[in-house]
Amino acid sequence: MEFRDLKKQYQVLKPQMDAAIGKVLQDCNFISGKQVAELEEKLAQYVGVKHCVTCGNGTDALSLVMMAWEIKEGDAVFVPDFTFFASAEVVAFEGATPIFVDVDERSFNIDPDKLEQAICAVEQEGKLRPRAVVAVDLFGQPADYRRIEEICRRHNLLLLEDGAQGFGGMLDGKRACSFGDAAATSFFPAKPLGCYGDGGAVFTDDDGLAARIRALGVPAVLVINKVDTLENKEKLLEVIAAYNAVHEFEAVMPISAREKDGVEELLELLGIAYLRNRVYTEISGGERQMVLIARALMQNPSFLMMDEPTSSLDFGNQMRVLAQICALARRGVGVVMTSHFPDHAFLCCDKAAVMSRTEPFRVDAIENIVTEDVLENAYGIPVKIASIDVPEHPDGSVTTCVPLLKTKAHPCPCDSVELPARFEGRDA
Repeated sequence: MEFRDLKKQYQVLKPQMDAAIGKVLQDCNFISGKQVAELEEKLAQYVGVKHCVTCGNGTDALSLVMMAWEIKEGDAVFVPDFTFFASAEVVAFEGATPIFVDVDERSFNIDPDKLEQAICAVEQEGKLRPRAVVAVDLFGQPADYRRIEEICRRHNLLLLEDGAQGFGGMLDGKRACSFGDAAATSFFPAKPLGCYGDGGAVFTDDDGLAARIRALGVPAVLVINKVDTLENKEKLLEVIAAYNAVHEFEAVMPISAREKDGVEELLELLGIAYLRNRVYTEISGGERQMVLIARALMQNPSFLMMDEPTSSLDFGNQMRVLAQICALARRGVGVVMTSHFPDHAFLCCDKAAVMSRTEPFRVDAIENIVTEDVLENAYGIPVKIASIDVPEHPDGSVTTCVPLLKTKAHPCPCDSVELPARFEGRDA
């Protein structure tokens, strides 16, 4: 006997399902289309949270939260010992240590008393940093979140609800997947909310967490190009190949150069629809860059390589090009961009590398790569990485790189420059 007869279910729902699938095929919204956005909105409303971010499966949903929280080696994450292995697998995958906690014999959900005992034991031992708890909902019933949330607050731990087997359940008037700092669920056919294939979602009220999770789904890379050598270019290609293999970059804009409608959609997407009847040689530098990006996107790429796309542009057009690059990354296009301006890394990138004879080539988080020491060694001038409070900015502050051309410790370089004799005696 089959656990769930999908064939019979399909026969009952065939008219509605065929119409919905036909609409997707008609619109060519195969990845992250409007149907996905509508699903996310309705799921968030049903659960009672601000954000729902869909993904490939329930394991991915758990893993995305772990990555967004930067769970890493040396961290302890507390997991019930009666659960699907993915609840602990994602912890180990990030290099952290899963600490298994016994379950309540009546509910088979994690036992709050034993959870606190396990947390205290890890704290006393001092070998690992307690970071988070993964509470699993089983058999349609949420875990005891009243006590679990209190314990997490007392020990300053993050709480992730694994609601794959509890979706639709309620506790104290709140639905499953609305507890803790974030929740994850699966749409595998055997789950309470199953689909015809695989799928998953993350739920949260945390705006910043939702933004980080969406960004993790479409990573972008920035490379600050200091030395233009064949060796470094080969290294760059290796990095691109590695990222492409791990993240499986996919373009989400089903646009073909042979489809007029696709062209119009692309022009609207890039904000250059007003240029449709203009001559290329008669438009500005920033507009030309947008047109070149549009031309590349007409090939429906999974990955874009941009060699200094903001060079020779004024400040305003630089920012417009960078804004479009960020938008493309959010839509699923992988981007590798070279630039001579470190600030570009802070403005639009997830990871960075510095190509220099003085620095080993590596790709890492922005804060680990774009540092004062690295930039000073690469460019040969003193710099200062500064954070400026900007209340209007979503993060409340911005980071920038300031060249120290003239300080008490570093006088202006022009003071020590000797001009050729032919320039002597001329007014400054």
